[in-house]
Amino acid sequence: MVEMNCPHCSELIVLPSSEPGRYECPYCDKIFKVAKKQTKPQSIEIKQSLPQTNPANITIPNSTMAWHNSKLVVFTILGAYLVIQGIILFFDGFFWFDYNPIGAIFFFCGVYLLIPLIFAKQNIEDMEAEMEVNALSASSKKFKVANPNKTAVKGILGTSIAVSTVALIIMTILVILFFVVMVGIFSGAFLEILIGIFDT
Repeated sequence: MVEMNCPHCSELIVLPSSEPGRYECPYCDKIFKVAKKQTKPQSIEIKQSLPQTNPANITIPNSTMAWHNSKLVVFTILGAYLVIQGIILFFDGFFWFDYNPIGAIFFFCGVYLLIPLIFAKQNIEDMEAEMEVNALSASSKKFKVANPNKTAVKGILGTSIAVSTVALIIMTILVILFFVVMVGIFSGAFLEILIGIFDT
């Protein structure tokens, strides 16, 4: 169990667990997030330099939102393009193979770039929660909200990209081996024809 002050009403509360997550204050009924596992009891107090800070008045700075929105637009456009190109390439085939792993790599990279769009609302909520906790925290260490769903999606897509890359390498090696064998066969047959011509 961990003791800390509610970042909203500053009442001393006891958390049932030291694990990071969302908790509800029993006094003001507001939800707050703890981003880092608490290894020992600690009390989060309002900074003396910000005694008048009201969490309800905390807003994300315009520069931060502009940067967030710019990344969102660029990643969304690039991600959508890669997804579409990936689908087209995947069904184009790869030499005599029915499917092209380059298309799969493009597709998964595109979906990876769409993660900020998928979690756009959650990202803004997390930024607001981080600002509230950091504004009211006496600690100089900044709290960071972790999103387990986002981490899981990134892990799955990263694995998919790696598997597609391995498949591409294997298929490329098979194609190269095929051409090496064919060149060997044709050069051997051509050599036999030349020997036959000169022997006569």
